[in-house]
Amino acid sequence: MPRQQWRSGHDAKLRAMPKDLSDEFKRHARFLIDTFSRELGVTLRYDAESVEYLDGYIARNRAGIRKKTDGRYGGVVDTIGSFLGECIIANYGGQWKQSATGAWGIYFDAKSAVFPFVKVGKAFGPEGEFDSLASFYSLSKLVRDGKLDQDGSS
Repeated sequence: MPRQQWRSGHDAKLRAMPKDLSDEFKRHARFLIDTFSRELGVTLRYDAESVEYLDGYIARNRAGIRKKTDGRYGGVVDTIGSFLGECIIANYGGQWKQSATGAWGIYFDAKSAVFPFVKVGKAFGPEGEFDSLASFYSLSKLVRDGKLDQDGSS
């Protein structure tokens, strides 16, 4: 199952994907936690401080990751996006669900959702330094509470 399809709803194969990938996302989040612990000696938890750490880690390593992956950083986006989504669920509630266009996000109700894979993808994009995971995480609570629309308006 190509991971990039988690972010893009435009592939015909997407319709054949399982309806619930939450266990897969949990495995990816756990992989990130284990990798950071083993490789960097950093303990990540499903909390704001860990999201802030990841934000800084991406800022410090964005260019190197882009170069190392030759611009094909989908696996990195999937892993970090899974972790970010699990942090949102752990602290603000919600559940993984696929949108009508095929994008996976955290849904708080039928109308309120955030899309961690999209945000992490932007963080590695050409203007990634302007896309903060920590801000996205904090704003997710406002989306949940109905104080901010998915498009960022209040």
